[in-house]
Amino acid sequence: MKLKILKSLLFCFFITIFSCSSDESTNNSSNSISLKINGEIVIANVTQAYMNRAQSIDRQTLFIVAENNDYKFNLKLIDNYNTNSSNMLTGDYDFENISTSIDYSEFFIYQKISGVSQLFHYPGTSFYNVNSCNDNKISATFNAYLESVDGEDITVDGVLVPFIMNISDGEFTNIKYTVNEL
Repeated sequence: MKLKILKSLLFCFFITIFSCSSDESTNNSSNSISLKINGEIVIANVTQAYMNRAQSIDRQTLFIVAENNDYKFNLKLIDNYNTNSSNMLTGDYDFENISTSIDYSEFFIYQKISGVSQLFHYPGTSFYNVNSCNDNKISATFNAYLESVDGEDITVDGVLVPFIMNISDGEFTNIKYTVNEL
């Protein structure tokens, strides 16, 4: 009995190792985003990437969450349901279209203060240019402009929270995402 269990565990172990190594060699996915916040370069690791698709309401929404020690970023692209595939259409997604169009974008930034992600800023603008999206991998450039609800720079637990967060030179390449049909 113990031998059967051991053989089963070893089999699962080898399957896991071989499936992981083959995924890594063919994946070519990046697992990070890069951007500048008020001129300073920031890199964050992607912790979640998924698309929710709902044919019943003709929408698909792509969510990317990335984090580092100081920030948590929520990137979001919304478009019409694509009946042919689970890819986002290439082109521009603009926050300003939120009231007038189906394809728009959102960008939120949380500052990590005392181990807690806190939201101080709300988007005034966000703009993404999706330059490729195939086989559930997406690449894009982006920028955003956010303002704090406080209307001025503040300090929270010794951490500066600037009034304005200007996001420039944002980029991610081949972020792999999962798809959920709702």
